[in-house]
Amino acid sequence: MVETGVSAGRSSAFILAALEDNDKGELISIDPDPNSGYAIPKPLRSRWKFINGKSEEVLPSILDEIESIDLFLHDSLHMYDHMLFEYRTVWPYIKNGGILVSDDIDFNRAFSEFAKEVGRNPVFLSRSFAGIRK
Repeated sequence: MVETGVSAGRSSAFILAALEDNDKGELISIDPDPNSGYAIPKPLRSRWKFINGKSEEVLPSILDEIESIDLFLHDSLHMYDHMLFEYRTVWPYIKNGGILVSDDIDFNRAFSEFAKEVGRNPVFLSRSFAGIRK
């Protein structure tokens, strides 16, 4: 699993707890703030790899290295061009049946346009959070 935008790491902690419960998987988190993830409990960090950097600079090489992912969570810079960059960069690496989820989709039309671009119908968990399945 890969996420962009960590901040305190509350979403990361929930994902890591699920990975721990299932006894498999790893979360790779990307954020330019080196202090990100301070809320992640220490016992959950064994499945966590933090990459300090901007997603536009590190995401492509990370994806090339890991080759495929089951889940991508966008929660970084919520600017139209940046969101589309992340969605388009990650989509080819998401396994069939995998999921792309995004927070703050109500900031602009990037998510809805991307879902249409790849021919997927979004599932909305709230006005600002949705996902699509590959």
